Amino acid sequence: MELFRGAALVVGNAGYHLVHETRALGVPALFLVRTRRYDDQRLRLAEHERTSDWSDLRRRLSAVIA
Repeated sequence: MELFRGAALVVGNAGYHLVHETRALGVPALFLVRTRRYDDQRLRLAEHERTSDWSDLRRRLSAVIA
């Protein structure tokens, strides 16, 4: 978790631990929602935190980097 503190933005799958660790540290994050058999990742995310396709991810990353 120490490495997250210096991040401008964390991007990853919306797994339980990554979502909660970035929130606990107050680090901005963008999560890819993946279909899981026993876990609805979409439910743990706010609208601004989630994306489900690569084109949306690229668009949003470009906005952050610019």
